Amino acid sequence: MIYDISQEVFSSRVWPGDPAPVREVLGDIRKGDMVNLTAFSMCAHNGTHIDAPSHFLANGKTVDQLDPAAFLGFCYVTHHEGDVTAEDARRILGYAAEAEAAKKAAEEAQNVTTLQQISIDDFCKVELKAAKILECEPVKKAKKLLKLTLDDGSGKPHTVASGIAK
Repeated sequence: MIYDISQEVFSSRVWPGDPAPVREVLGDIRKGDMVNLTAFSMCAHNGTHIDAPSHFLANGKTVDQLDPAAFLGFCYVTHHEGDVTAEDARRILGYAAEAEAAKKAAEEAQNVTTLQQISIDDFCKVELKAAKILECEPVKKAKKLLKLTLDDGSGKPHTVASGIAK
């Protein structure tokens, strides 16, 4: 779904020093002209727009050089009345971050595949063992992997890896 958040040109605020937009009727059928004809005059910063890096940097990219994909993605819509203070902005950005995290978690939950059940006959073939953890240490360069040394009562320690670290 796409929401148009464009500002209406003639009622939106202009940057200090920029001229306000002007609409001039050049032809009007109701007044006997052959066509309706209108001219618009405004600065490039009026209404909703993109400030390309070239606006601020001598060698910055122009709008046509920007990847359109950079302008698509998660959007958080909020409502605020009055001037936005720094604290307001921090609070709103916090809400947006929470909403984005919840959205990602929901997407990940949808991607979890359901494990197929095995038959009772196959389950009876499974050998379950309990073991005592002798050592546990994080695996270097891994986010959630732990190296465990186990004693299963066989007299020989076993080393396994488990993705249970937080």
